[in-house]
Amino acid sequence: MVGVKSSGEAECVLVNSPAGLLVTVGSDHTDREVEAYGVTVSKQVCPKPVARDVWRFDEVAAHWDQLELRAYAVTNGERRVYQQGSVASLLPAADLLERALLAEGAAMFCGTLAVQGDIVGMADGDALELELHAIPS
Repeated sequence: MVGVKSSGEAECVLVNSPAGLLVTVGSDHTDREVEAYGVTVSKQVCPKPVARDVWRFDEVAAHWDQLELRAYAVTNGERRVYQQGSVASLLPAADLLERALLAEGAAMFCGTLAVQGDIVGMADGDALELELHAIPS
C-alpha cells in the first residue's frame, strides 16, 4: 500500500466479466491522512486488492442476504475480528446494479460494514484478511 496511513475495508465486489457477472471480496483501501482533505482523492491513491476466487452472481443472488463479510486485522501474528456482518445490512446488489451501469471489465465495490474497535492503519497492522461466505441456514 502507499504510505502507512492507509487502511482497508472489506466489501463485496461485483465484476462484469466476459464469463458474466461475478462476486468476490475486496478491500476499498483508503489513505486516512489524505481523507482529511479529500475523500475522493484518498480512495484514488490506494490500490483496491480483490480476491482471486469468485462466485457467479446468478448462483448467490437468490440468497444474497445470507452472505457474510468478515475482516481480520493481523498484528504481530495475532488476528482479531475487524469487521463482521451480513451483507443484508447493505444495499442489495440488484439495487446497486439498477442505479449504476457496470461496463464489461469494470468492478463495483458494494459498501462496507462498521469497524469493530479502532481503525487499523497499515502502520498498526501486518495484514488485513478478508472473507466472504454464506451463512449456514
